[in-house]
Amino acid sequence: MDSIEEIKTKLDIIDVIREYIPLAQAGANFRARCPFHEEKTPSFMVSRSKQLWYCFGGCNEGGDMFKFVMKQEGLEFGEALRYLAAKAGVQLERQDPRQQGQKTRLLDLMHLAAQYYQQALARAPQAEHARQYLANRLIDPSIIDDFCLGAALPDASALSAFLLSKKYTAQEIMQAGLALQKDHGYGLLDRFRNRIMIPIRTMRGDVIGFGGRTLEADARSAKYLNSPQTPLYDKSAVVYNLDMAKQEIRTNDSAIIVEGYMDVFSVWASGMKHVVASSGTALTVEQIRLIGRFTKHLLFSFDMDPAGIAATQRGIELALREGMDVKVIVLPNNADGSRKHKDPDECIRHDVAAWRESVANSQPFIQFRMDTVLTQKAYDDAFEKKNAVRQLLGSIALLSDRIEQDHWVRALAERVGISGSLLWEELVGMRQKTRAPYSTVVAQPATPTTRMREEILMAALLKSPNLLFVIVPLIQETMLSVNEHQELYRILAPLPDSVRETPDMIGEMARVACTGEYVDRLLLLADKEWAETTEKEFFASVETLARTMRAEYIRNEITRLQARMREAEQHKDADAMALYTRQFHDLQNM
Repeated sequence: MDSIEEIKTKLDIIDVIREYIPLAQAGANFRARCPFHEEKTPSFMVSRSKQLWYCFGGCNEGGDMFKFVMKQEGLEFGEALRYLAAKAGVQLERQDPRQQGQKTRLLDLMHLAAQYYQQALARAPQAEHARQYLANRLIDPSIIDDFCLGAALPDASALSAFLLSKKYTAQEIMQAGLALQKDHGYGLLDRFRNRIMIPIRTMRGDVIGFGGRTLEADARSAKYLNSPQTPLYDKSAVVYNLDMAKQEIRTNDSAIIVEGYMDVFSVWASGMKHVVASSGTALTVEQIRLIGRFTKHLLFSFDMDPAGIAATQRGIELALREGMDVKVIVLPNNADGSRKHKDPDECIRHDVAAWRESVANSQPFIQFRMDTVLTQKAYDDAFEKKNAVRQLLGSIALLSDRIEQDHWVRALAERVGISGSLLWEELVGMRQKTRAPYSTVVAQPATPTTRMREEILMAALLKSPNLLFVIVPLIQETMLSVNEHQELYRILAPLPDSVRETPDMIGEMARVACTGEYVDRLLLLADKEWAETTEKEFFASVETLARTMRAEYIRNEITRLQARMREAEQHKDADAMALYTRQFHDLQNM
């Protein structure tokens, strides 16, 4: 038995999912409101016998306990495997024991270092300066506890000596990014000295790096120092505070993105706990995708200096390319238009109400760009206007949705007094788009409603194959738009009467021809739809559904044929016209 099967044997999917959401019994299965989208009527079903879950509402996703934990926690499969293995008490096989052992030791070392820094801040006499700094910055003790803040002492090798005493090697301490080899002689030099220490954690809460804020007034010392690249820490793939903020981000369906650690602390203290920051780098694609596991709505708040605006704009452009909805939190100005607060931390410490109002009034990014790029000079000077308009079109071109693009092209045209058609011409040139050839007959994909109706019908036939007596005269295979449904119907429709009486046998036949996951999903859907329905009500509802699908198919085919007939008439194609006319009459007589 491999590790995955052993975990599934030892854990029950019902128990795993119940740790996240309440489940109610629904016949042999369980149901709940889906944790992955808002809904009023429960459409999330879990089967204990099949050890599967499926959402029949807005998500239309499903899977086993691993898929649920991955989606709920925002984990990769390997991370979910380790998490569930620990719950089940299963020892995972390691492909490279030496490498895995090294990573485990480094994680333990980083955890111990974080504890050391925390204890130093709380008790060490040499950390009095650090404690006073935090008090002066109005950092509440609850923030110190929530974020596990610590202090690196001024001593040259205090942490290294401690870790060496705990049987870690000098090589391991340097690999973790906590120390350097001394220039002269033997020994280690702590990388972080006389700093406020901020642990950087993975989404699972493992400490993999640190950010250190200097306590020295000497300008030669970097204000902030982050851990270097290590076997544990890749700064481009870590989002600070995502481990604590992820559930709040999902609940609020938005993430506030700030520039620095202090901004995170202040926003968190203000009651807005869906806040994260990039870890010592401009926002990267990897970081955006991590946040995107929990929301597609990003609210940026950054330092209102040229460097802060430029760095954040690069991150915003990446977010737009990833299809994110991006807004900007604009901090209030003084009456003369000058900056009142340089960053969220300063704004919140002086006027938390102004911060909350700024968040509530956050602007779409393109609107913010228009307000900043379209200066008076851009209106007065043709050359400046050209440059400003092209800058804005460049931002609009990043939007992945054409409807959004059209909205902002119209807004820009109205604002600068240039025709929308000219702006569209410029925009199309920027994106180097080619126009598809025009055709009056375009194949339309099945709508979600059509697909769902077909899926419910297939579920009903698997639940009770006797329904085929009623359904086969009404529904032809060609009326189904989804390949899986057609394949299943191709198996079910010609079955003889004797076989229709054995649903278990039919289910096994379907598993061979289609997939077990597909069949299990249909059976789970059947339980959801008709768990509390009498057999008479069940048969009546399925017949009504089939008649509705038939009528819809005929309407759509008539509309399609009418378009083809018009096209054939325009091309004076008598043969095509005759064919379409016969098909049209056949449909009308169905």
